Amino acid sequence: MKAHAFLRLQDVVLPPPLPALVELLMVAGIAYLGWRFAVRLRRERVEALDVAAGFVAVTAAAAAVVHGLALAQLSTLGVLRPIGWGLAALGGFALVRHRAAISKTVHREVGTLWRAPLLERAAALIAMLSILALALAALGPPSDADSLDYHLGLALEWLRHGGAYPRLDWYPSRLAGISESLNLLGLAAGTDGLGAGLQFGGMIAAAIALLSCAATPRDRLLAWLLVAGCPTIAFLVPNQKPQMLPAAGTTIAIVMAVRRFDDFRREDAVLALMSAMFAVASKFTFILSAGFVVAVCLAAGRRSRRTGFVFGAAVATFAVLVAPMLLRNLAFYGDPLSPLLERFRAHPNPELTFYSAYLKTMAGELTPRTLLQLPVDMTVTTNPAAYTNILGVGVLAFIPALRLQGRTRLLLWAALGAAIVCVLLGQLVARFFLEPFLWAGAAAVAAGWTVTKRLLLRGLMLQGAVTALVALLGAANLFPGALTGTLRHGVLARSAAGFTEGEWLDQVLPEDAVLLGINRFHLFTPRPFIVCDPATSTKDAARADANLQRLVTEGGVNTLLLDVPNDAFTRLARRCGQLQAGPAQLNLATRNPFNQKQYTIEAFRLRDCQAR
Repeated sequence: MKAHAFLRLQDVVLPPPLPALVELLMVAGIAYLGWRFAVRLRRERVEALDVAAGFVAVTAAAAAVVHGLALAQLSTLGVLRPIGWGLAALGGFALVRHRAAISKTVHREVGTLWRAPLLERAAALIAMLSILALALAALGPPSDADSLDYHLGLALEWLRHGGAYPRLDWYPSRLAGISESLNLLGLAAGTDGLGAGLQFGGMIAAAIALLSCAATPRDRLLAWLLVAGCPTIAFLVPNQKPQMLPAAGTTIAIVMAVRRFDDFRREDAVLALMSAMFAVASKFTFILSAGFVVAVCLAAGRRSRRTGFVFGAAVATFAVLVAPMLLRNLAFYGDPLSPLLERFRAHPNPELTFYSAYLKTMAGELTPRTLLQLPVDMTVTTNPAAYTNILGVGVLAFIPALRLQGRTRLLLWAALGAAIVCVLLGQLVARFFLEPFLWAGAAAVAAGWTVTKRLLLRGLMLQGAVTALVALLGAANLFPGALTGTLRHGVLARSAAGFTEGEWLDQVLPEDAVLLGINRFHLFTPRPFIVCDPATSTKDAARADANLQRLVTEGGVNTLLLDVPNDAFTRLARRCGQLQAGPAQLNLATRNPFNQKQYTIEAFRLRDCQAR
């Protein structure tokens, strides 16, 4: 094999089954540190909710440290690999040392659920099958589109350069928070699955938050079904996308504040606010919901006569976790929330403004019709391919919770407020409403048993069976890739878009190629690349041509890829391109069997490509 100066994914990821093992052990190491942190902080009887908060808090600390190293241009293999392997070693120690306690905890929970009537035992089995299947799927190789673009692609790019740096051509890179640093740490340690492992941990943490509101075994069953039976969570867990764990963070924080409202201690404030600020630092769309969490924490602090400390903890956690991400974007792009504030600048970039508007409306514009249709679209679908894009019948959890009285009702008010803000300012996509879904679910778990709550449980049982089947199919599709190199290659070729294209390009292109294409699967790009966003984020043909020419000239591009129909790319290829490879017919891989299709790719060598 040729030696490549350009660091590729296969150059850092260990041969299977080591990536899955490293992923598992690193998550276990973080969970162990989270438990120790919670025990040390509270210094008394620690609840499961505290341990879940500790897990999120230590994850936040690890992300902040690695992000800081990236900003300091110290995120090299030599620096990060010992950190990752150290976490894995700690996780191995924890699993061996505490295996009996872990087994006892799991058996106790299963035993509690198994004391339910026969029908509800079936529901418990459904929840357990979903959890097991999602755990196996999370150990498989990456396959979701956004991870193959920037959640993992940007992490690999930072690893190549030994630190974070601005990519003006790569618009989604502006959306990266500190959680992409965890993917960076995983890659340095030899696994491309750490993000998915942490999202699985986030699913368990979110379930623990809801379980903390349960008074009976049946309430606990409802909590598990709300989380493990939710279709969207089946999509989020096997991804490197930082959404499940941050949503768990805000849920843990608000549940902790509500449950301990009258005695919200300093340690509670630290755990809750670290969890909430981690969400904001992971993805700035969490700003839309985190404000309600912080408000409830401050109200609990005021009630507990600790307003000053809670406010100080909010400021400190913001400064440590969120501010570095905002300052990075300000330094790189002149906008702390780039590209969201672009339109307010004196001379806004038209392409960035276009891209910002696209982010808001990619799932549809807010109109009276879409507003009325939204609750239905969140709850049900007739399209099998879109099943994991809905929240399901758990959306109706607020109905049995309406009878709640006292502090727990704050969960409903916060869920309502967050849902309204998400409708007005966020994307009309189910996963962006995951937090109000979880908060209302926690309120439903705490509510007394009524006809509506029993109907909710029955509906979740039926839905959970479908979700478990989907999760099992996902595990059957992805998990084999964790076992051997041959199986990993087969899974990536079948389920990861761009993998086959990357292999083809690696075979046909010379070492000096600098690529510019339209497909977005940069994780598998085998040569240095420029991203086409400034050329494709406009409907004006003249601007598209001019921006494309600028990308070629300033980026030193010498190879143009035609892998998606685009008039500007076609005109440039005709004007100064010489066919170098192709046309080749490739499969556009996807883990959804309903979305299979093919496409054609050609590679052109650019010569004498100055503007004319």
